[in-house]
Amino acid sequence: SLISDNQQIILIVTSCIILICYAYFIKKYSANVWLSVFLFFILGYFTSSMNTIRHQIALGLVLISYKYIKENKFFKFLILILVASTFHSTSIIFLISYPISKLKINFRNIMMFFLFAILGYALFDKIFSFILLGTKYEYYLKTDYLNGDVRLATVVNILIISTVLLFGIISSNNIKKSRDYNIMCLFLFTSLSISIISLKFNLLDRVADYFQVCIIVYLPNVISKISNQKKRIIAIYLVIVMFFLYGISIQYLKPEWNKVFPYSFFWN
Repeated sequence: SLISDNQQIILIVTSCIILICYAYFIKKYSANVWLSVFLFFILGYFTSSMNTIRHQIALGLVLISYKYIKENKFFKFLILILVASTFHSTSIIFLISYPISKLKINFRNIMMFFLFAILGYALFDKIFSFILLGTKYEYYLKTDYLNGDVRLATVVNILIISTVLLFGIISSNNIKKSRDYNIMCLFLFTSLSISIISLKFNLLDRVADYFQVCIIVYLPNVISKISNQKKRIIAIYLVIVMFFLYGISIQYLKPEWNKVFPYSFFWN
């Protein structure tokens, strides 16, 4: 009310913040900007910015913090994540990305991620109950989020991450691996592990998002490194067709996942 009595102003300002963060990340790190923008829309990040504003602002700040992970500037990285946590407390988990980014992509570390996922899934109920007991979040223990029902959205998410990671690892045998490739690959493995655990608790999907969002840059960058032009073009077409079909299917078969369409303008 100090700035304006128009409630749309806050939506305009927050939307600009979110989109600027995504635009910065894509422009700075993507080798194929238009394909990254396509994935930004088709994977639902744009529609999510309409529904989960606080989470998306935190996610945007996480994207900006990637710069300081690469530059090994922990203090600046820490400040950004702490600011992000004031918008959505779940973003504080992204602090683990700093030590994770120092790992190497090898068999031992990949198995470590899978072991974490298996143990996390098996022991989740006990650990989660112990952490939340006596806190203001204790009510989650009695909600449907913890009823053990497997959500289709989570399963689809796991399949997408797994497919992209498999494609990236197979393709990496013939390309020179950059630091961006290594870090983003590690983040996707982290996201995959958290997504598997989220089969126990649906809201962990939001935590996985902080690590998964780099997929919009990781996949185009892997494709751009394919030296054979014909194979590179085929890969681009396959990504466009498959993800387009995915996006359309979600909107028609599962519109409740986004609750954006049919869209209604505020002046209607």
